[in-house]
Amino acid sequence: MSETCATGRRRSLLLGACLLYLLLPNVLFLCGWVETWLAAPLGALLAAGCWALWRRSTFAPRAPMTQGGKAMLALCLLLGAAVVYLMGLNGDFPQPRDFIARNGIYGALVNEAWPLLSARGEYFVYYHAFWLPAAAVADILRSAVPGWLVLAAWIYLGVALCILCLFRRCGRRTLSLLAVMMGLACAQEVLGRADVFAAVLPIQGLVDAYNALIPQPVLYTCLWHQLAATYNHAVAVMLFLCMVHGRLLNARTLLPAAALVVACSPLGALALLVYLACILPPRVGRGQLPNMLREPMLYIALPLLALLALYFSSGAVSQAVAG
Repeated sequence: MSETCATGRRRSLLLGACLLYLLLPNVLFLCGWVETWLAAPLGALLAAGCWALWRRSTFAPRAPMTQGGKAMLALCLLLGAAVVYLMGLNGDFPQPRDFIARNGIYGALVNEAWPLLSARGEYFVYYHAFWLPAAAVADILRSAVPGWLVLAAWIYLGVALCILCLFRRCGRRTLSLLAVMMGLACAQEVLGRADVFAAVLPIQGLVDAYNALIPQPVLYTCLWHQLAATYNHAVAVMLFLCMVHGRLLNARTLLPAAALVVACSPLGALALLVYLACILPPRVGRGQLPNMLREPMLYIALPLLALLALYFSSGAVSQAVAG
C-alpha cells in the first residue's frame, strides 16, 4: 500500500508542476494588467482552484523505473536542452526573423514597469503572458544573470515537463517520438531548399515534385519550427497536449487546464477548442458530464476568460479594467 501511495504521489507532483507552469503566466498577467481589486481575488481563486484540482487527482500506480529507463529519460531531457540551445536565444545560432519582435517584447517586459504603455498611453495588447515569469525573475536577477538565460531556463522547464508527461505514457519510445517530430523539420528543409541540397543529394526528382505541390516553404507545421519561431505560443499548448497524452488530465480537469493556456496563446487555444470538441463527446456519452460540471475550477476560469476576451479585443471596456 505504501509503495502504491508513493508512486501516485510522484505522479501527482508532475501534474502539480504542470499546473503551476500554466498558472503563473495567468496570475502575473492579472497582477500587471488588471486592477488590483479584481486581480487579487481572481488570482487567489485560480491558485486555490489549481491546488484543489491537484489534491483531488489520483493515478494508478506505475512500475518502478529501471536503470535503462532512467538513462533514456536523461537522454530525452538532454535532447530537450539541445533544442532550446539551438533556438539561438543567446545569439550562438541564427534566430528566426520573428525574434526581432519577440526580443523587443521580452526586453520591455524586463526593463519597464507593467503594464506596458505606448507613447500615446495605450495599453500593450499582445499574447505576451508566457514571458511574464521569466521577465519577473530576470528583472530581479538582472545584475547577476543575463535575461536570455532566464528565458531559456523558463522555456526548457516547459519542454522538460512535456518530456516527463510523454515519458509517463510512452516510456523508452519517447526518444523515438521526439526524434520523428524533430526530424520532420529536417525533411522539410531538405525538400524545400533545392538549391542547397539537390546539388549534393540524389533527390532532384523528389524536390521538383515537392516544389510543384508546395511552391513556398510551409512553416510552423512541425515541432522545431513551432518551438524556434513561436515558443511563446507553442510551449503552453504543447504542455497541455502532453498532459492529456500522459493521462494526467481526466474529463473533469480537461476544460479548466485548457483555460490556463488562453493567456499565452489565444490562437493555440482555438486549435485546442477543436481538439476538445473531438475528444470530449465520447466522455460525455459515458455519463461524465455531471462530474465535469461539478469541477469548481471550471467556474473560476470563466471570469479569467472574460477578462482575456476584453483585453485581446482592446476595446474601451478592456482599458477600463486594465491596471
